Order: sequence, then C-alpha cells, then structure tokens
Amino acid sequence: MRTILIIFIYFILVGCGKTPIEPNTELISHNFYSVLDDTALPVCDETKLGWLFYVSETKLFKNCNGTEYEEINLKGDVGLPGIPGPEARDNVAHEYDCINTSLDLDPSAEELYGVFTSVFLFDSGMASVFCESSFYTPTLGFWDSSSCSSFATKTRVDTDREIYCLNFYNTCTYHFQTNEVVYKKHGELITRTVPCFERNLSVY
Repeated sequence: MRTILIIFIYFILVGCGKTPIEPNTELISHNFYSVLDDTALPVCDETKLGWLFYVSETKLFKNCNGTEYEEINLKGDVGLPGIPGPEARDNVAHEYDCINTSLDLDPSAEELYGVFTSVFLFDSGMASVFCESSFYTPTLGFWDSSSCSSFATKTRVDTDREIYCLNFYNTCTYHFQTNEVVYKKHGELITRTVPCFERNLSVY
C-alpha cells in the first residue's frame, strides 16, 4: 500500500510541472492617423488604446494610452555641447597693379594702346585677375576698351602656377612665381612682360 501511494504522488508531481511558454512573435497592429490639429483628435479611451496620431499643426506625434494622449519625443534628449571650432579668420587679399606702359604709346602712332591688369591674391590660396585693354585713335578721337577677368582656386594656383584671361584685344597671363603679367596682342607673336607692384592689403 505504501508503494502504491508513493507512485501516485510521483505522477501527481510530474503532471504539475511547468510547460515552457513560447514567445509571441506576432506583430501587434497599430492604427495610425493624421489630423489637422488637437481639436480633431478623438476621445482617448480603451477602444483607442495604442492609436497613433500625427498632428499637422504642431508637427507632433501623439499616442493614446487608453486614458489620455502622450507626446512621442522623436528627437531624444539634448546632447552634450560640442567642441568649439577654430576661430574665424579674415580672408586677406594682396592687391597688385600690373600696368603696361611700353606697348604702342608713341604719340605719333596711329593708335595708342595700353593694358592694365589688377591681381588679387588671397591668403586662402585663391586668386583673381582683371585685365583691361584700351585703344585710342588720335585721328578719330575715339577710345575703345575691352576687359576680361578670371578666377583660380587653390588647386589651380598650386598646379598651373598661372592664371590668364582673354579679352577682345589680347591675352593676359599672370605668373604666380615671378609676380609678372605677360601680354600678347591677338595676331602678333610678340609678348611683353610687365612686373606687378603691390598696392595695398584688403580684408574681406
């Protein structure tokens, strides 16, 4: 009798063992809506539990917890201040004038011809050139001029070592290493080299 009682208790204990619970991997569906403003939100109760609304007027997301609406913070907490950046530096330009006083300036010539070039070299490594050619015909009392401009990035300054522009009468080429401008009139093989002199410093 004692043996039968022990076996009976054993089967009762085995039958009361816990069965492992499988995790629920099904996605819970949520209702998502968009409303114009807060007045368009429906009453938040148990029937609206989990409903998500986007409020266009305030650009906020609100979720119904079954009793009231809660704002959903999509931005998160404010982070720590970043490291201060480098102090801003003025972009200084060295201005140079390169005036050609040797090309066809004989008063007895049929026409007077001169070229003026202004060069800007920035501390950032960039450069710009403005070149103007002028003609004067004494017999007609007529002035005519043509100008051009060109801009060079730091990469061009470092590699090409020159910058040029082309106007109606001639080509103006500024050479960075020698600080000179070379002029060449269209249709002629002769070139003239003119040194450039610093005028002043400008801060931009």
